[in-house]
Amino acid sequence: MSKRRSHSRQGAYVRGFTRSDGVRISGHYRSGSSVSASGPTYEQEQAARARRRLDTFYSPLTYSTKCFWCKTEVYFYRDENGGCALFDSLGSPWPIHSCWREHQQTVMWRVSRELAGHRFDGQQYFQDRTKLSKAIGSDLLSVTGFVDRLASQSDTTFASSRKTVSGAFCEIRLVPADDASVYYELFVPADSIQSFPRYSLHDVQAAYRKHGGRWRCFVTAFKRLHAAGRADRTVKDIVRLPDECFYCGEFVSGDSAWGFDTSYRLECSACGGRRQDLVAEEYETHIATCHKRIQKSRRSRN
Repeated sequence: MSKRRSHSRQGAYVRGFTRSDGVRISGHYRSGSSVSASGPTYEQEQAARARRRLDTFYSPLTYSTKCFWCKTEVYFYRDENGGCALFDSLGSPWPIHSCWREHQQTVMWRVSRELAGHRFDGQQYFQDRTKLSKAIGSDLLSVTGFVDRLASQSDTTFASSRKTVSGAFCEIRLVPADDASVYYELFVPADSIQSFPRYSLHDVQAAYRKHGGRWRCFVTAFKRLHAAGRADRTVKDIVRLPDECFYCGEFVSGDSAWGFDTSYRLECSACGGRRQDLVAEEYETHIATCHKRIQKSRRSRN
């Protein structure tokens, strides 16, 4: 363990000189010197720095750890207002871990020290996690978890063809509340990404769709959770993922070409191409024709 050292020495000091045989002798004390170590260790300084950053961190912070006394898996959660505690689990009813009240100050110090080890810089920390793949036989995902980080810094689009324009998406990593060693990779419309700050907690509904031969998971609804018991309203239909094209009603499978329009509605490549090629009046005529065909098809089935 490294320490900052102060040195106190006793005895007569001999100035450096050159012996008759040409060997240079450096200056030194004739008698021994005593060395005393004082001041905080490097690890303590790092933990203190992380604690200061934690105290001035006005964003939610979620961190999984083990209780330092009973060794139970717990979560340290700090909300935007600075209130924090150790919780047995995340989300309602927010059960506070039994060791928290007795050891609150020590917990804060230990958490700060751990965060320093994860390179906490006042905004984020770094932990290795494993990506979860789509479960076999299920296209839907329902999970409570916290945002680990943005998985990509640039926006991603899912156009129905190369020449069409699509709404932009941001990719986030959502860590499930029951296992902090893994994460889901989810796509959120760029105009909704402000609702997903780092380390915030959410109830999320999502759906898998295959695009370009790869399974992607899109957030379709979510609700932000808060430790104080307050929760934002559930936001629904932020991405619309039916099995039919929004415009023409044609069935769209994972193997066919499809994408999103600029309002995040699913469209087939044919309608996407027409939307790009036709002027507004022509496209409105095309959509009206498509809707009439859809209505006629539904009447015939009934």
